[in-house]
This record gives sequence, structure tokens and C-alpha cells, in this order.
Amino acid sequence: MERAPRRRAEVNWVVIDGDVVLSDPLSGEIHVLSGATSATWQLIDGEPLDGFAELIASEFDVPLIDACADLAASVEQLRSLGVVHD
Repeated sequence: MERAPRRRAEVNWVVIDGDVVLSDPLSGEIHVLSGATSATWQLIDGEPLDGFAELIASEFDVPLIDACADLAASVEQLRSLGVVHD
């Protein structure tokens, strides 16, 4: 994966029982992320996503091919929520 998404700096977030709760002051929306999307949110920092699938595979004890699909879906979900940018 060549993209390098970054969390929007103004989005507030906290981890509660493994889930990530986001508060977006621009939209006024609150989002709750779980599973691979929660892990992806915590990992993204503007660096390329290479290697993140291996971390997700290890964390959730899933095959690497599934972790790659989960990572891609999670990044797309975060983009659709408008809480990350490239």
C-alpha cells in the first residue's frame, strides 16, 4: 500500500475498552471504532501503511490476506467519515 493517511489533528479521540471514540468538532459527529478500524486509527500517522497488515494479523490472529483486506476497508471507512487525509 503506497498511501500514507494521517489523522486530522482537530479530531479528538480516546480509547475505551479497546474501542476508539472519535469526536469531530467540524462535523459535530461522534464515531465509535472497533476491531481492525480501531487498530488502524491508532496506527496511522502519515507514514506509509506498509507493515500495518502484519500488525493487524498478529493482533487479531487472522491470516495476512484477511488483515490486508481489513486494513484497506478500515482506511476507506475512516476516509468516508472524513477523519483522515492523505
